[in-house]
Amino acid sequence: MKITNIHQSLVPDEDASSSSDGGSSHSSDYHNPPPRKKPVRVNYVLSKSFPNLDEAKAFAKESKKWSPHYSRKMLNNSTKHHYHCRFLRDCPARMHLLESETGTELYVADIEHPHPLNIVIKPYGMSDEVKAKINHLYQKGMTAPRSLLRRLKADGLGEPTKNQVTRYIQVTFKDKKKNV
Repeated sequence: MKITNIHQSLVPDEDASSSSDGGSSHSSDYHNPPPRKKPVRVNYVLSKSFPNLDEAKAFAKESKKWSPHYSRKMLNNSTKHHYHCRFLRDCPARMHLLESETGTELYVADIEHPHPLNIVIKPYGMSDEVKAKINHLYQKGMTAPRSLLRRLKADGLGEPTKNQVTRYIQVTFKDKKKNV
């Protein structure tokens, strides 16, 4: 290290590895971690009450805004089920279900979603139409995944991967043969 000017800080030398101290320098000279984000205080408002947890979870799922995050047991023998925004990971909007002996209450944060709620989530997996066609072809005796893929491509029903077709056949048909 050398001082280039009295009013400047230390600047690393080009040949710092050949200096007498072996080139060792403290990492704090080069890297200062960014400051931690301060947690935002969120106020929750009671939105709705349910007789049991299953109905509350079904309501949260049907709204298609929330995805389950984690659950925590509370000191008063109740359980709090936390949910985050389904569309944006860093969205400050939150919700939780408070399950107690008397019922389940839904609390929503007073923070609104700062993004549109009509974001299109890309579908995954095979469509129901492709699955129905595979079922039909399998029942007619076409059991090889490659032949099924060729037939699906010829019919213009999208192109699932070979692994998707193979796994679908294993789960749908192979387990049924064991039970018979």
